[in-house]
Amino acid sequence: MRKYMASLAILFVVALGGMAQQMPTIVVDTPFQFTADTTLVPAGTYELQPNSEGTHIQLRNVETHTRYIASVLTSLASLESNQSLVVFDVEGQDHYLSEVHIAGIDGFALRVASGKHTHVTIQAKK
Repeated sequence: MRKYMASLAILFVVALGGMAQQMPTIVVDTPFQFTADTTLVPAGTYELQPNSEGTHIQLRNVETHTRYIASVLTSLASLESNQSLVVFDVEGQDHYLSEVHIAGIDGFALRVASGKHTHVTIQAKK
């Protein structure tokens, strides 16, 4: 009986650990193509979700279900506004996914433009 209870307790802890690692997802409409890490990504509607370790952001095109992965350089402080948004660096005509902010958790800094650039911010749908 003790062995059964110990096994049940371990199973419960493993189940809780798996639930705790689920990261929130946001949806963003991007009207322009952009570079995520080193991959050129077409314009469209994307779900963005960090992995549980905070080392990568997964982008999934809502229409085509194509997935892209972008590496996280470092974490950023969460926004005081508690809004979810995505920031792109703009260098000439090129857009680079540079920051992902998800309400309630720290933000993520990604690859940035190498030269002089401006920023475009897109508010997430959810």
